[in-house]
Amino acid sequence: MKLNRRIILFSTAWLFIVLVIVNSAVYIFFKQFMENSEINQIEEQGQAVIETIGDSPNPSQLVDNYLIGEGMLRVVRPDGSTEKALAENPIFTQIPPAYTQRLDSEIVTHNNMEYAISRHPLIWDDGTVMTLERVESIEHYTNALQLLQRVLITASILVLIPSFIAAQLLSRFILTPIRTLIGTMQEIRQKGAFKKIEVPSKQTDELAQMSVTFNHMIDLLQRNFEQQQQFVSDASHELKTPLTVIESYARLLKRWGMKDPAILDEAVEAIYSEALRMRGMTQQMLDLANGETETQQPMTKVNLTDIVQETAEKIGHSFKREIKVTSSETVMALGHEDKYKQLLFILLENGIKYSKEPLALRIYRKVDEAIIEVSDSGIGIPEHTQSKIFERFYRVAEDRNRHSGGSGLGLSIAQKIVEEYDGTIHVKSKEGLGSTFIISLPLHQSKEE
Repeated sequence: MKLNRRIILFSTAWLFIVLVIVNSAVYIFFKQFMENSEINQIEEQGQAVIETIGDSPNPSQLVDNYLIGEGMLRVVRPDGSTEKALAENPIFTQIPPAYTQRLDSEIVTHNNMEYAISRHPLIWDDGTVMTLERVESIEHYTNALQLLQRVLITASILVLIPSFIAAQLLSRFILTPIRTLIGTMQEIRQKGAFKKIEVPSKQTDELAQMSVTFNHMIDLLQRNFEQQQQFVSDASHELKTPLTVIESYARLLKRWGMKDPAILDEAVEAIYSEALRMRGMTQQMLDLANGETETQQPMTKVNLTDIVQETAEKIGHSFKREIKVTSSETVMALGHEDKYKQLLFILLENGIKYSKEPLALRIYRKVDEAIIEVSDSGIGIPEHTQSKIFERFYRVAEDRNRHSGGSGLGLSIAQKIVEEYDGTIHVKSKEGLGSTFIISLPLHQSKEE
């Protein structure tokens, strides 16, 4: 069953149930009220008769002369037979008599007609306790109940029809944005192109929020799709060059390398160098992918000062380069030690590639931030390209990166690490004078501090 039919059926059925309950309660209350009213009235009439003839020594004569109106006045013996019965309409006399010695009243049905009867004890001429029955037709009561039934049924129908139409309009109002959403998703699936939903600017309800959320999701998917395509394109472009070099030297080895030692050495060295560069590039791409998908591990308090000194010492020893470390105090931060080491390795390796002078590494506190500065005296970065150097695979100069073996991924990884810890990274550089990468991280302070 479709959703619009379910909405219409559910709302109409519930309204019908509510109407049945309310109408039944109204009918039962009105019927009970009318019955009590009729019984009270017939009891008062019977009591009036008793007060009129009850104290007379000859009640039979007074009964004969009593004005009965449209009902019936009847005296019933103890054996259930009728002593006297006064009624203008003989139909009343067909109602079975009943004897009782106490006040009693009820509504009975005879020949599909309803009557109100009150019974009062009466002392007869011979001293026998008789029962005086006062009987009245309550046809008006029955007619009133029937009229009430017709009114309630008619009112219910008049309520159900507009409610059925309103349910259709409501289902159309609710389902129109949903159908639009379904149609848009089907069009996206069939054409393979991203498409948004038009959202009226004045609508602020949940349906409009659903459309806005869908559009935001489409923006995110489109951006991620474009980034993925760009990443795949750049990665294939970057890997194509080392593979071409390896293939060329392998072909050279196959033809001439076995006979010429010089060509053999050159080819092996080139293949080895390109293989190392390709491995490093692949590892960097994996680091980026893992950084975007891996579950964040809980951060711990780390000593940035010790990490800076340890990393500078290892890299300086590995590359045979001097790295000057400046730190006047212990700086603590939250994060992961291996991530901070990877960040420093990327920045120091970047400085070593483009500078032959000693590097400077400085760490200090600034208000509530930990600041790390990595400076080199290399060739510098042009001002118009400084905002792009953190993009994946971006190179300031193609020939310079080819010579240095850079892949254009290191600074992207560095930025990713810094942003993971709610920090910032930027560069200050002048061509020919060198570059300084400045990292700001939230400072971790103890309770005493």
